[in-house]
Amino acid sequence: MTFRIFLIVLWAVAPLVAAEPEALMQVDALYLNRHQGRNLEKSTQRLREGLHATPRDTDLLWRLGRNLVAEAGRRSGRNAQLAGFAEAVAVLEQAIAAKPAEAQAHYWLAQERGKENAIRRTLGLAKSMKAELETTIALDPSHAGAHQLLCELLRQLPSLFGGDMKRAVGECE
Repeated sequence: MTFRIFLIVLWAVAPLVAAEPEALMQVDALYLNRHQGRNLEKSTQRLREGLHATPRDTDLLWRLGRNLVAEAGRRSGRNAQLAGFAEAVAVLEQAIAAKPAEAQAHYWLAQERGKENAIRRTLGLAKSMKAELETTIALDPSHAGAHQLLCELLRQLPSLFGGDMKRAVGECE
């Protein structure tokens, strides 16, 4: 009888486990349609449920970090946004610690750094963002989002602080 209960519980959480590509596709579809209804919240809830079953699953962690970046951006007030970004950083750093070669975790950490920098305006965050984007590209040279974001960063930064118009154009190309 206990084994039967175990199988029922396992079946109930199976769609939330990262080994299930369908579950990840559903979470990603909710995220891609995050501006409709409560899709972002639903996606985040499913990720949290999946992480409850498999807490060090990198595919779930970086996706949760991505969602938390989006949720933080929706918050009103500087302190609320910064608190949301801090939670996203913690999750993304967990993903990187679990699998340092996960390009998506580095990319979303760079995204977070950029959004946080829009609030704080500190050079340290821009440097961190640049380092994460360069790591993303080193891990996945075809990551178009990382090239685009690095292009923008290099274009906007003053040359004294690492900006490079020629390299920016190369990244965009």
